[in-house]
Amino acid sequence: MIVGLPMEAQVRPVTPDDLPALTTFLHTNALLLQGQEVLQEELLKESLSSGKLTLEADTWLVTNKEGKMLGYTWFELLKDWVVIPSIYQALELSDQSVGLYLQSCLEQRLLELLPEGIQGTFLAYVMGEKPVQRDFLAQSGYTRSITFSQMEIEFREPPQAPIWPATITVRQFDPDKDLQATYRADEESAEDKGYHLPLSLADWRYRVRLPLADPTLCFLAYDGDEIAGIALNYVKDEQVGVIDHLGVRRAWRRQGLGMALLRHSFQAFYQRGLRKAVLNVDADSLTHADKLYKRAGMQIIDQYHIYKKVLEETPLS
Repeated sequence: MIVGLPMEAQVRPVTPDDLPALTTFLHTNALLLQGQEVLQEELLKESLSSGKLTLEADTWLVTNKEGKMLGYTWFELLKDWVVIPSIYQALELSDQSVGLYLQSCLEQRLLELLPEGIQGTFLAYVMGEKPVQRDFLAQSGYTRSITFSQMEIEFREPPQAPIWPATITVRQFDPDKDLQATYRADEESAEDKGYHLPLSLADWRYRVRLPLADPTLCFLAYDGDEIAGIALNYVKDEQVGVIDHLGVRRAWRRQGLGMALLRHSFQAFYQRGLRKAVLNVDADSLTHADKLYKRAGMQIIDQYHIYKKVLEETPLS
């Protein structure tokens, strides 16, 4: 059901002529929900011309009678009927009615596309404690699904050397030989994550595109000819390395392999001249990965929360 617009507000699709002013609006107004933030005009053009959406059906621009922008969102459907919305609202507005209207437009659009009996899911990301965003999500019917901790460690001295289980050897990822096996190992090691959605090889390859761009920072722990664990890392900037994926397959857990892969990654960063490592971890990890990282000297510096709202198209009675 579409929520009503505030009095004297009106809505229309975006047109190509709106893009310069819309880019400015996105820079300077409240982001109630952040999906894929678009900050530059060229990126906005690319998003709107990607073929995944049509301006007429999938964009909503709310203005006042004089044409001043009050709110904006767009609809982009991801795999498995998932939508991660971005909703912007003018800062001067006294309530969140424009944002609530735009959320309802997105929901109606998803319901139009959903096959009967299939669920669609809205996911929203909130960094830290943001009462305005939390209030908006509560009014929109979202519930908090999972919390991630951002952790880091600073290297004031050379990191401690890893201690490998007796049967384990480690080597760098070889993109010509290891792609399929690494994909399978990463997917298996992620099965115990409560939020994990299975990925195709193509989707996984896109998900880990940053670490795979530099195989010298991607490490595979082998037991014989089987991958027991992986660490896929990349350089964020001249000081910071990112541990993007670290996983150990079930049969090799509780042997110290996760800690060894973590410390091996720390050493690789330090040898590159990096002086900090960061990662994100489920704050309620079923495998207690957060406790492993704390034992290695990492500290929580921030948290972000994922909120969820599930919709289902119901048959007409």
